[in-house]
Amino acid sequence: MKKKIIFCTPLIFGMTMSLSAQMHIGGQFYIDTAAAVAVAADVYVDTDIAGRGAVILNSNAGTQELHAGGHVIPGVRLDNTDGVRLRSAVMIGRELLFEQGKVYVGNADLTFAAGAVHTGAGIHGYIVTDSAGLVTAEAIAANDVFTFPVGQSGTTGDYTPVSVTNKSSVRKIQVQVKDYDATPAVVHNRPFGIGRAWQITSDISGDAEISLTHNETTEGTSFTRNAAFVTQQEAAGGTRWSIGTPGSGTQNGYVHSGIFLIPVSGGDATAFFSKSSHSGSSLGPEHNLITASDMNVAAIAAYPNPFVHNLVLNINCPVAADGSFLITDVSGREVSSGVLHLNAGMNHHTLSLESLSSGAYLLHLPGIINNPVKIVKQ
Repeated sequence: MKKKIIFCTPLIFGMTMSLSAQMHIGGQFYIDTAAAVAVAADVYVDTDIAGRGAVILNSNAGTQELHAGGHVIPGVRLDNTDGVRLRSAVMIGRELLFEQGKVYVGNADLTFAAGAVHTGAGIHGYIVTDSAGLVTAEAIAANDVFTFPVGQSGTTGDYTPVSVTNKSSVRKIQVQVKDYDATPAVVHNRPFGIGRAWQITSDISGDAEISLTHNETTEGTSFTRNAAFVTQQEAAGGTRWSIGTPGSGTQNGYVHSGIFLIPVSGGDATAFFSKSSHSGSSLGPEHNLITASDMNVAAIAAYPNPFVHNLVLNINCPVAADGSFLITDVSGREVSSGVLHLNAGMNHHTLSLESLSSGAYLLHLPGIINNPVKIVKQ
């Protein structure tokens, strides 16, 4: 039978209390800034913990369990090589410090309160999104950056963090990273991609700069690290992923970035992001060319996407035709339009879109394609 210690109303100041039995916290509980409670067994929390101190999880005799019931713990310091597994949701009020070991969220959510941070994350310690649980950062202000220290598994080196720069109003953002086989994201052209997909959602739809870090073991056989880009799934089943501009990235080609529209929590297929190195095309089987199955011409591609000033359209048309283009914002408001004169064969048209504000838009080609193409202005 496991020993357990139940705390109801302790106030802990300027000291570290060490416990080897199960810790049950209820009633009023306060840990001062300079204080900490070190626990070498499982922890049960039935109330929000006040103060700015930390709970240290430091058993090295197996994985610890944290039953937080959605309550706030101001600080958690992980010093257990076997890690800790969440059995219910937890909110980090001030800091999550990784000394060694990983946090396995399972089906529980881990939330960083507004202003809360994490320190020390790396290949030795990070948050493993190994099931349905989400990692959430609350109240990220416009132009602020939050790095989610996530990995798909506890395998050494499988640390694949994502940094999100919020380009919208104050909002919370949620992240998971998964192996392709364990996510609704579908990538048919796997050799040119990597074996990870990040699911990123928010409580408010809006743009964000997404910066993904991958590791070498996840790379497809044809993936080129110095000519890769972040891509967003644009249709369910992986039938179309967004075009990107290949680049060398940073940190020796392991980090790549792009600006995208982040959907709302519980969103659709567009919540999934990955990487490709297929010459500016998508990971989908048609390489983001919308084929004759859903258009009236042979194929069309729009690049670079995201773009800065000009957008190039490559349209392979079976016969000469006159058409037009229409660009709308995501609410359907027209922001630009014009005429297209198409010859039989391949056509190249450059659209000057310097006047558009940064953000996501839809490109419509009436009579040429049936479905609009999502484009992003940087």
